[in-house]
Order: sequence, then C-alpha cells, then structure tokens
Amino acid sequence: MDLKQKTAVITGAGRGIGKDIALRLAEEGCNIVLVARTGEELNKVKKDIEDKGGSALALPVDLSIDGSIAEIIDKAVGSFGSIDILINNAAVLYAADILDVSEEEWDKTMDINLKAAFFLSQKAMKVMVEQKSG
Repeated sequence: MDLKQKTAVITGAGRGIGKDIALRLAEEGCNIVLVARTGEELNKVKKDIEDKGGSALALPVDLSIDGSIAEIIDKAVGSFGSIDILINNAAVLYAADILDVSEEEWDKTMDINLKAAFFLSQKAMKVMVEQKSG
C-alpha cells in the first residue's frame, strides 16, 4: 500500500507506541498529525520527522476538553487537506486499587480512553466519507 502523502492523525504520539507509529508512518511518506498533552514531547517527535524530510504538525491537546476533537480535525484537514489514517492511541491509566478509584479518575479515564476515541473516530470518518477514502 502506498502511503505517500496520506495524512495520519495519531493520539498519544509524544512517546511509546504512538511515537513509534508516527515515526514509522513518516518513513512511509505520510504527513503526520501528532496529538498529545505534552507539547515538549510532541515537538521532539515533530523535529525527528522533519529532520528525515517528513511533514508533521504537533498539536498539544487534552482530549478530555470539549472542542479539542474538532480542533484536531480542523487543523489536520487545514494543514494537509485530508485525513486518511486515524490511530487512537492515547489512554490514561490510574494505578489504584479498584476500591480507591475516585470519580474524578474514573471520569478522566472514560473521557480519554472511550469518549475521545469514539468522537475522534466519528469526526475523522465524516471527513473520510466526504473524501471517499480513508
């Protein structure tokens, strides 16, 4: 599959699996939209991609905040013209005994691990349906 000039949006792209996916897709010629809460980490990944001749956009965004998903989609399409690949990699995990999990921790987990993944997929798919690919 030729991935040159395809646009990939990757959440949790500042480190770990998300970073590795971003670097690998960039090697294949994808434009990369890097999404995570930590701008410093994202900028390092962006620099790594650009140093190798790739194109990347770093979006330091908290996925649990209303409006952040629309911002990601708008900026991805505005910068690269399409969304062809979505990697919902961002997640939070609180290392706590089930008896000690607070409602705030539960809500944050659901907001990022479930709600953001669903609505980011939904908004990305709307773009993909409109462009008839993705």
